Amino acid sequence: RTPEEAASGAAAYLTGLLEKDGHLTSLAPGADEPVPDHSNTAEAVIALVAAGRPEAAEAPLAWLEKNSAEWAADNPAGLGTLVLAAHAAGGDPRSFGGTDLVKELNATGPEPESVPAAGADASEEGEKSGSGDVSVLWWILGAGVLAGLVAGAVLMLTAGRRKRS
Repeated sequence: RTPEEAASGAAAYLTGLLEKDGHLTSLAPGADEPVPDHSNTAEAVIALVAAGRPEAAEAPLAWLEKNSAEWAADNPAGLGTLVLAAHAAGGDPRSFGGTDLVKELNATGPEPESVPAAGADASEEGEKSGSGDVSVLWWILGAGVLAGLVAGAVLMLTAGRRKRS
């Protein structure tokens, strides 16, 4: 199989996992029931968009908008992942489920440096770099996230089989 075929198969598998509830679940050590996994759901949104399946990312993104506020509160990693997911899916991280994720993320660390306002003229350096660089970055990020999700799912499934044996 080619890498493209493998990625397409993994994206289809991931889409199937998300169809039931619109989110992924995880089973914490010692827990009896799986719980919603906000982080992996956000990473799944990024992976699906990178795999060319933005429509499959809509339901999980909507679920995150409704259900991630408590999980992401004062959680820089969670907030950053949600910013990436919202941006990747074409959403607005400054208006995500009624929350400005960028403002919340900035509040968790030191005072950020100023950033040009949206729509402001690009710097000379920014004009030199093409949008292809950003596209490649999203593909690499998406492929890495997708590979991690598939590996985690495979490990979870094989561990469950061993436990039942």
